[in-house]
Amino acid sequence: MSHIHLYDYHAKNSRLLKFGGFDMPLWYKGIEEEHLAVRNAAGLFDVSHMGEFEVTGLEAQRFLQWLLPSDINQVTPGRGLYTLLCNEKGGIIDDIIVLAREPGKYLMIVNATRRDADLTWIRKHMEGFDVELKDVSNETALFALQGPRAKSILQPILDVDLDGLKRFGHVRASLGDIDLEISRTGYTGEDGFEIFVLNCPIESPAHAERVWELLLQKGRPEGLLPCGLGARDTLRLEAGLCLYGQDLNEDTTPLEARLEWVISWNKETFVGKDTLLRSKLQGFETVKTCFLVKTHGIPRSGYRITNGSENVGRFTSGTFSPLLRRGIGMGYLRTSLSTPGTEVLVELRGTTQPVVIVDAPFYDTNLYGWKRGRRT
Repeated sequence: MSHIHLYDYHAKNSRLLKFGGFDMPLWYKGIEEEHLAVRNAAGLFDVSHMGEFEVTGLEAQRFLQWLLPSDINQVTPGRGLYTLLCNEKGGIIDDIIVLAREPGKYLMIVNATRRDADLTWIRKHMEGFDVELKDVSNETALFALQGPRAKSILQPILDVDLDGLKRFGHVRASLGDIDLEISRTGYTGEDGFEIFVLNCPIESPAHAERVWELLLQKGRPEGLLPCGLGARDTLRLEAGLCLYGQDLNEDTTPLEARLEWVISWNKETFVGKDTLLRSKLQGFETVKTCFLVKTHGIPRSGYRITNGSENVGRFTSGTFSPLLRRGIGMGYLRTSLSTPGTEVLVELRGTTQPVVIVDAPFYDTNLYGWKRGRRT
């Protein structure tokens, strides 16, 4: 089992969970309290288990333009995007973020559970390109500061102005002698930032410790709480965001996962394009769908979805929503039944309960999430 930079702090202050090959904090005060802190104030997550790869070289842009389904040519320095690694069959190898640092230099953020598989896949496809790939995961600590008060907590300690940093924008910053990279990204549905502590080896975590402690110190008067993976999972599910290994895998395509929006069909070619185009034209049997339990009970991964006596899908994620005070879930349902408002049934611990199909996110975007207060 591998440790992250702040393992000693988490071992002392949180309940630990083994996840993705790492001992990670599951919760500190409690999942529900941490969840609501993020929705109403702010939460701080240590996500240093995530992987970071530097992709550089004269043909880095051309390589990524071919490797990924999204249009990297439209991502200028200081910007980033959410995208996918797909195989030749269109299956999702991983969902990732790519940040363009400067011409010929990119940072790729990958899931902890897919780090080795992603490295192998990318290296396999580098032949013929003037490009280099470097895994800097062990030299990078990563914290996620999320919630409506995230900016007011972070801004006073930085030497850069965050006002102009739009979603998926990123900027280099410093905190004394500590090198940082700040991106306006996250995995909770809320506004917030991910803070990369650069050039910080796991064996020498002092810089990561200082950043973490300062953020907690500045944020406590604002209602900031340290948060674990438990709240991260309930938050992302309320926002309708997928978790790789549950909602996404190599047998799932972006079309089935409702992630077609990442695909730039006008690109001449990219890995998996031909297969995905055929699937788009022919249609697909199941599609990712969000469900709200109408009565009591919490759906879990693997629970069957039925329509009468017929099996029509399965849950891939499920939890209790601290905001809705109801069970919510996500899964794959027969496409013909996936219209919002449709009711189907789920088998919950020997009983059959009705669930209704809803749009994501589950919460009112006028009250919660990064769009709160905005006209959409």
